[in-house]
Amino acid sequence: MRLRALRVEVDVRLATGDLDIGGAAEYLERVVPMDKATAHEEAAFFASAPGQALTYQVGKTQILRLFADAVREQGLGFDLLAFHDRLWLEGNVPIALQRWELLGDRSDLDRVEALSVPLVSEPENSLLAEPLTTADETAGDVSLTRVTIDGRHRPVRTDASTRVYYVLEGSLTLRVDGDAEGVRLPAGSRHVVPRGATYELAGRAVYLVVNGPGFREGDDQY
Repeated sequence: MRLRALRVEVDVRLATGDLDIGGAAEYLERVVPMDKATAHEEAAFFASAPGQALTYQVGKTQILRLFADAVREQGLGFDLLAFHDRLWLEGNVPIALQRWELLGDRSDLDRVEALSVPLVSEPENSLLAEPLTTADETAGDVSLTRVTIDGRHRPVRTDASTRVYYVLEGSLTLRVDGDAEGVRLPAGSRHVVPRGATYELAGRAVYLVVNGPGFREGDDQY
């Protein structure tokens, strides 16, 4: 238990740059304690697989919590062998789903759903949008949306804001005010569309669009 907990600390400190591999190895050797060769092997592994120790600890905690709640609910009828067999049989099914199936408790799933950002589908524009920051969250100053497009976005104009497009993956072709050729935007490039301009875009890409002031329903005019 101590080793697993210390692995989490080392995992996080390596990822944030607080420790290098040598420092992590020295820390494990001294605090666990363990021999120097094993400590270096552990440090090198967690440096190459950030988050591994953290997910192990989270998984263990979830399983122990499921176990304790199953014992409480089933009382004398609890079967330890059946519990373990079921856990192994489920394989990589998330513990939150196993909890729902075994105990009828979907509270973990409800928490995840409450935190999730609803996606906005616009089939007429061949895109799926994920609002990351809304106008309401910034007193109307700015909004940020992550968009996945696979096809053509019909011509649109907004008089409410200036827009900045930044391509994360793939490429876009953006045409402003009837420009026949347009501008090709590969991953890592950006383009500013001034308010009042009519434009269209097409491609297969993932991009960010920043609106200033922030986007509100009804701003787009087709």
